[in-house]
This record gives sequence, structure tokens and C-alpha cells, in this order.
Amino acid sequence: MLGLVLSFSGKIPAAAAKATGARGHQPSHIRAASSNGSGRGGFKTGGNFPCGGPTCFETLFSCLCRIGLLLHLPQRTPFEPPTRAARLSFLYGSVSFQPAGESDWVGAELNRPLTSGDSLWADAGARAELRVGSTAMRIDQSTGVTLLEVGDRVLQMRVAQGSVILSARHLEDDDIVEADTPNLAFSVLAPGEYRLDVNADGTATSASVWRGKGLVNGGGR
Repeated sequence: MLGLVLSFSGKIPAAAAKATGARGHQPSHIRAASSNGSGRGGFKTGGNFPCGGPTCFETLFSCLCRIGLLLHLPQRTPFEPPTRAARLSFLYGSVSFQPAGESDWVGAELNRPLTSGDSLWADAGARAELRVGSTAMRIDQSTGVTLLEVGDRVLQMRVAQGSVILSARHLEDDDIVEADTPNLAFSVLAPGEYRLDVNADGTATSASVWRGKGLVNGGGR
């Protein structure tokens, strides 16, 4: 294996009370409760509680305690996809798109988001550009590209054949930008512009550093 570094959120409204006849037209169960009252809201302090006595309040208190416990249980966090996705920012000619896990190819659409596992094929005479954050991938004609991983800090692609130009305007220290071909892996180590050319049968790869700094692992040249 060859490693090569290249030098870049109690009152009824008056209208509602008038409409419903709130005064003097209480529902039957409220009138019944009020008739048993001793001047304190219709509830006695003895054993004739409308709801069955003190046990009612004990049950209510118990329910409220249980609800409180449930609210404080740790919640399962749903899966959240990465905040970054690739975007098809430029399209010219016949460009096909294959979603991850699918076997059929469809026509690519401008500004379509792409994520890990998606593939693009630019036919003869076609061009395309993908953008992920501050990094652009310019795809030449007769070129096949698969996004192996698109994450918050990772951009890894595979170039099966054809030519791709990588333009990285800004990179953090823990950012990973890598392009794999059938016979080598190219890592971008600094902002800059880079080109990868893979022949039709994938047996040879040429990596060029126009500006910046890159690392080549594997064969190729």
C-alpha cells in the first residue's frame, strides 16, 4: 500500500354564556352536585361527596403522581439524519439518479438533495455539480459517482469511472473529504482544487492537485 502526500411556545366569556344560557341552565349533573352543597361550592365535608368521598381525591392524587413520574421518564430520542446533504446545484445534459437501495435509475432533478448511498451518472456530453457545505464536486461526462457517506463532518464518495473535480473552500481540522476509486483512495487535507480521472474499466486512476494538499493511498499514479 502506497501513501503519497501531494503539495491544498374561571370565567365563561359573555358571548358564550349568552349563547348557551350558562346562567340558570346548568347541566343536570352540576345542579345535582350543587343541591347537596353546604355553602362551599356544593361539596359537603362529610361523606356525601358527589364523587364518592375522600377516596376519590386519594385516587386523583395517586393518578397525578403517576403522571408526574411518566413525564420525568427519559424519552427515546428518534433517529435524526445528518444535518448536511449534498445538493445537485448544476445540471446539463442527460444525468441519471439512483436512490440508495434501489435498482432503477431515474432522471436527476436540479436542487435535488442526495445522501449516503445515492448515485449519479452523467452521460456523454452531460455535466453536473454536487455541493456539500463549502465543497463542490464537478462531474464530467461519462462519469459515475456514488456518495458513500454524507455526514456532518464526513464526505466520502466513490468514482467508478470518468472525471471529477473537487473544490474545497474551507475545512475544519476534523473534516474528512475522501474520494475512492477502484484502485486508490484520495484524501483532501487542505482547502484547494483537485481532479481525479478514472479510465473506463477502472484499472487506472490519475490524481492531480491544482491547489492545496492531498494524500493518495493505494496504487494508481
